[in-house]
Amino acid sequence: MRPVYIRGVERDVELISEDDNKMPNEAITLKDSDAVFALRTLTMRSAIIPGPSNSLRECSLGIVYGNSARLLKENEQIVKNGSKYTHEWTFYVKPYNDSWDMSALLREVVFVTDPVYPSTRLTQAPYQVTHIGWGEYNASVQLFFNKPFSTKRPLVLYHTIILVQSLSQKNASPATQEGLEDRAQNYIVVPFIQTEYYDEIVVTSPTPEQRDAIGRAYRGNVTIGPECPYELPRERTIAKIKSVKKEIEAEIARMKKEILANIRECKELRSSIVQLNMTNL
Repeated sequence: MRPVYIRGVERDVELISEDDNKMPNEAITLKDSDAVFALRTLTMRSAIIPGPSNSLRECSLGIVYGNSARLLKENEQIVKNGSKYTHEWTFYVKPYNDSWDMSALLREVVFVTDPVYPSTRLTQAPYQVTHIGWGEYNASVQLFFNKPFSTKRPLVLYHTIILVQSLSQKNASPATQEGLEDRAQNYIVVPFIQTEYYDEIVVTSPTPEQRDAIGRAYRGNVTIGPECPYELPRERTIAKIKSVKKEIEAEIARMKKEILANIRECKELRSSIVQLNMTNL
C-alpha cells in the first residue's frame, strides 16, 4: 500500500479520501492502482524550486494559486439584493513560471466559490473564474487528474478571496489600533490587490508511466525575465538567506575564537596553580 500524506507549512490543505472520517493532514492509504499525491505547501517567502524536481521517490511540479481583485469604478458598480457589488475578482490556479502544461495532467478543474455562484468546471487552461462581489470568503479549487494519475477524489486547495488590503496591528497607527475591532478601521480599499501562494504537487513513488507523463508536461528551458512577478520575491528570499548565513558564520567564527581563548586561559591558570603548589612544597 502507498501512503498519501500532506506536507503543510503555512497553509491549510486537505486531500479528500475515501475515508471521510480521517482528519486533514492525517496519513491516508489508497489502493496501489491509485496515484500518490501530496501537496508541499510553501508561501512566496519560502524557497522556490522552479520546474519538476525528479527523483526515484518523488516528482514535484510547482503551481501558483490565489486571486486578484480590482475596485470597480462608481459607474461600474451594481446593486443586487440590497448589496453594492464593488469589486471584480479572479480566482485562479496556474503553473509556476509557465514551466509545465497543467492540462497535460489535469482532466478537470472545479472552482467552488460563494453559494450565490454555481461551481465552475474547466477542462482546459486558463484555469480561472471571474466574478463581481463585495465580500471576502473562503473558496476552493478541486484538481482532477488524468491517467496515469487518476484518483477517485480530487486534490483540493483552499483560499480566502481577498478584496482589500488588511492592516496588521504591528503597522497600524495608534488611532487604528484603538479601532481594530471595527471592520472599517482594519483594512484599506486599494484599486488593485493580488494574493497568491506557491505550492508543489508532489507524486511520491511515481511509476514509470507517471514519470514519463510529467516529463512530457514539463516545458523546460523557460526564460525568466524581469517581468516575471515571482522572481523578485524569490531573489529577495535567496538574498536574505545568504545574508543570514553570513551572519551565522561570522558569529560561529567569533564564538570559536572566544572558546579557544578561554581554553588557553584555562591551561595557563592550571599551569600557574601547579607551579604554585610545587613552590609551596
